[in-house]
Amino acid sequence: YNDTLATTQFFKSLEQQESVSHGTNAKTLEDPNSAHYTSERGKFFLEWYSNLLLKHLDVVMSQAYEVAAKYPSPLHLSIKISGIHWHHATPARGAEACAGYYNTNGVNFYDK
Repeated sequence: YNDTLATTQFFKSLEQQESVSHGTNAKTLEDPNSAHYTSERGKFFLEWYSNLLLKHLDVVMSQAYEVAAKYPSPLHLSIKISGIHWHHATPARGAEACAGYYNTNGVNFYDK
């Protein structure tokens, strides 16, 4: 619970990655198996995870509307959408990514 973005391989900044990636066995960001949010693998994961949570939202809302349709109108539904603010100013935007908001690598989740 005390980890910061800088202590994780996935969200570590490029400068931090480069400073520790010396030696013959070091993985680089160009490596297709690299586990960094800017790598192709990282971009794939963030897109997949974000879409998975959006599909989950669709399922939950569909079920809520089915239940709501059984009651007399008007029935008001409310939902809570997370507001993620910590690590917001970092390029990785890790807190948002962990909540499913893919908002890095030139992707704007809030446009979806």
